[in-house]
Amino acid sequence: MVGIYGTQWISQFGDVPTQDWYEALLPFSGQVLEMALGRCCQRESRFPPNLPEFLSICRWCRDDWQRHVEWREASSRPAIEDASDVQGEKERLREFVIQFRPIMLQALNRGLDLPDLHRRCRVLFDAGESLEAIVREVGLGVQE
Repeated sequence: MVGIYGTQWISQFGDVPTQDWYEALLPFSGQVLEMALGRCCQRESRFPPNLPEFLSICRWCRDDWQRHVEWREASSRPAIEDASDVQGEKERLREFVIQFRPIMLQALNRGLDLPDLHRRCRVLFDAGESLEAIVREVGLGVQE
């Protein structure tokens, strides 16, 4: 950050990261931190981000990187060529949507992060997991 913001960074935060910054950034990969620093260079603000602002940038970069990885994995899967395969996939998706609705309602009632839950479930679905395996993996169960 000193390389980006120079003396402004040093006067606000010092030239060595504090333990708070160190601990807060531990969960992020080097790739994500590199992307976050790049985003700082693109910001229109002349002022360095504080820790909560930088963590927000890191979370955005992590999510963006995850979408990129998922897209790359999805694009490497073989295309469905046979019409019966297409029909089977449509039927499988329709069945998933019907069965997944109560799970999403339960997650909504629990106050869970629906976009994240949906993304995780869709990745597992696209990988060919059964509905039961998906429910188990994301830690939900339908309560009647």
